[in-house]
Amino acid sequence: MKTKLFKLTMTLAVTFSLSTAYIVPAMAVEENNNESIQLNTVDKSNLERLINQYDYDALLAQEGYPMYQKQEIKDALENANTVYNNPNVTQEEVDNAYHRLNNAVNNYDRYLPDSQIEDLITEAELELKMTAVYTVESLAKLQEAYDNLMNVMDSNNRDEIDRLAKILAEVSAYQLDEKMDKERLLYEITSYEYSLSFFSYTAESKATFDNIMAEIKAIYNDPNATNEEILDAYIALINAFDDLVLSPDNDYNKIITIAEAELQKTNVHSQRYLNLLSTTLNNLKTAINNGEFTYQSSLLLAHILFLGDVNTIPGGTPDGSTDTTKPATETKPVDNTVTSVKTGDDIYFMPLVATMMLAGLGITLSKKYREN
Repeated sequence: MKTKLFKLTMTLAVTFSLSTAYIVPAMAVEENNNESIQLNTVDKSNLERLINQYDYDALLAQEGYPMYQKQEIKDALENANTVYNNPNVTQEEVDNAYHRLNNAVNNYDRYLPDSQIEDLITEAELELKMTAVYTVESLAKLQEAYDNLMNVMDSNNRDEIDRLAKILAEVSAYQLDEKMDKERLLYEITSYEYSLSFFSYTAESKATFDNIMAEIKAIYNDPNATNEEILDAYIALINAFDDLVLSPDNDYNKIITIAEAELQKTNVHSQRYLNLLSTTLNNLKTAINNGEFTYQSSLLLAHILFLGDVNTIPGGTPDGSTDTTKPATETKPVDNTVTSVKTGDDIYFMPLVATMMLAGLGITLSKKYREN
C-alpha cells in the first residue's frame, strides 16, 4: 500500500502576552511585550515532496533489481516518514532523511550484466599489475575489492555478486591514486614507445616526437631531477604522443588489424580477454562509421592490446588467473641511462610494464561502467 503521510499542522506565528512564558519543544522563543514574532520552523517541504514523488510499492515490485537495494529504499522510506511525522526533529535530521532516501532511489539500478562483471574482473587483473603507476595503498584497496568479488563469483548469491562488482568498479574508477617518480616516468617512456606500433604517422611527426622524447629521457637520466621536473616531463610526453596520433595521417587501420589478429588466437587468450577485446574493437569501429570522436576508443583498445591477457603472460595459470604472490615475470634490470627502450615480444611479456597513455589522460578501463 502506498505510504501515506500524516500531515502536521504547524503554527508559524505565535502571539505572546506580557509576562507569559511559553515552552516550545525544539524551538527557542523569547517574550517580546505583546509583539508578534515569527518562529524559525523546520522546513520539511523537500522531504514531503520526495516521499510523495514515487509510487514506492510499484518501484520496489520491478524485477531485475537487487534485493539489497530494495531494502535500502524501504529502510530510507520508513526513516523519512518517521522524521516527517516527528514534530521535534531538527533541520539537520530532516535533511539527512531526505538525502538518505534520495540516494537510495538514485542508486536503484538493475543487476550488472554478467559480461560486464567479467570485464570488470579482467580490467582489475590488469590494473593490479600496474605497480609502477598506482600507489601501494591504492592497489591494496583494489586487491581487496577484487578478492571479495572473486570469493562469491561461484555462489548463487546474485545480490552479493552485484553489490561487490559495483564496489570493484567504484574502486577501479575513482580510488586508484597515481604516483609520479622516476619509476613511473620509465614506465611511461616504455609504454609510449611501444604503443607507437599501433598507430600511423608521418616521418616528420615522428621526428618531432623523438626530439621531445630525447629531452624527457635526459630528465630521467638526471640524478638531480626534481619531482616537479619529472611531472613536467610526463605531461610533455602525453602532449607529444597526443600530437602524434591525433594527426589526420592516423586512420586507425593499423590498430584494427592488430586487434582482429589477436581475436583469432582463441587457443591462446582467455574468453574474458577476448570478450573485452572484441567489445572495445567494435566500439571503435562504430565510432569510425558514425564519424564520432575515435581517439579515446583507440587508446582504450591500444591499452588492452598492450597489457595483454594475463593468460598469455608467463606466470599465468591455464584458467587465466595470475598468481599474485610473485611477478608474472622477473623484472629485468634497467640501465640507469635510458636512450632507447626494447620493443617486440621481450617487452610485451614484461610484467605489464606500461599503462600506456590512459592513466595520464584520466581514462580508466572502468569508464565503460560509469557511462552505461
